[in-house]
Amino acid sequence: VKGTIEVTKNINKYKQYLNNANISVDTKGRDGMKAAIQLPADFCIDEDGIVVDVFRAKKSQDHMSLERIEAFVPPEKRCKCSKKDCLFPSCRQRYEEIMEDAAAMLYFGGD
Repeated sequence: VKGTIEVTKNINKYKQYLNNANISVDTKGRDGMKAAIQLPADFCIDEDGIVVDVFRAKKSQDHMSLERIEAFVPPEKRCKCSKKDCLFPSCRQRYEEIMEDAAAMLYFGGD
């Protein structure tokens, strides 16, 4: 967003880099198709800039699953917050395991 604001403020400075023909095609669609018919795609790109995973949606609301994204991230760089509301499934699962362990400890003891 910050870059977009800069371009908008200084439009004349960046005018040579803008191609209005492509913007028109992107919003209207190619070959007469409307943009509403175009479907999204998600990509996992490694540190070398190589696309290693592609998800092509069948519906406009489809996106790559967080499980699939998390599997792409190297284990040493994955989130390890273990919070209930974390986006990553492994953190939510660890949270549930911690809560189960805590509940078991509360009820540990004799009758």
